[in-house]
Amino acid sequence: MVTRVCAACRLAACVIIASTAIACASKPPASPELMALCSHLYDLWWRYDEDPVFFGLSQKSTAELALYNCQQGRYAEGIKPLEALLRQGGFHIPDDKGAWGWT
Repeated sequence: MVTRVCAACRLAACVIIASTAIACASKPPASPELMALCSHLYDLWWRYDEDPVFFGLSQKSTAELALYNCQQGRYAEGIKPLEALLRQGGFHIPDDKGAWGWT
């Protein structure tokens, strides 16, 4: 009886380790170019869109989440909101994604 419990515990541990390894391996590859673009867009928003004291809470949280998404390798989920924030602030962002180096 004790050996069956130990075997079940070992099996459970192996399943947890394997699922963790799969989750870590499924992270998209890093792209220095896209991360640089995301950082540049975030910096533009931070410097020129508004006075940092008067940022709307929704804009600040949107920009922070977008930057976090880029840092996690989800560049499309990060770059699009940053572009939208900049457009709202009057910046001209090219519609041609090739100009940014991604599609």
